[in-house]
Amino acid sequence: KNEFEESLVLYFTGITRKAGQIEKEKKALIKSKKSLSAMHKVKESAVSMKECLLKGDVQGFSKILANSWMAKRQASSMISNREIDHIFSIAMKFGAHSGKVSGAGGGGFVFFIVDPAKKLQLKTELNKHKGEVYDFIFVDNGASSWSTT
Repeated sequence: KNEFEESLVLYFTGITRKAGQIEKEKKALIKSKKSLSAMHKVKESAVSMKECLLKGDVQGFSKILANSWMAKRQASSMISNREIDHIFSIAMKFGAHSGKVSGAGGGGFVFFIVDPAKKLQLKTELNKHKGEVYDFIFVDNGASSWSTT
């Protein structure tokens, strides 16, 4: 758990999308055989990533995540955009092994897998851009947050 946590960087892109727009896109994806096939690959990847996590195989998780991200991108042209591609290129340049946009894509949060020794450098570089790196830890009982603002 600790190794995995130290290998993750969570980045908010600063790009937000409306739920209604995302729902329309989801309905269109279901009608496309190519998109549906790509989403099945994403689902299969999730099972394989779980197996890697249970074995403590962070590198295996990272490789599967990279393939899952490529499959997700094939589902729709709305999953990524120039800004997200630019963020990915920065992340890879500064040590990320793989990454994936969470949720429906097109913005929101991205998480990257990185060698823990390169994590600080990656966070520093990402924070120079429009978005923001969020520090986090895993908790055993659901989600927890706390803020002073």
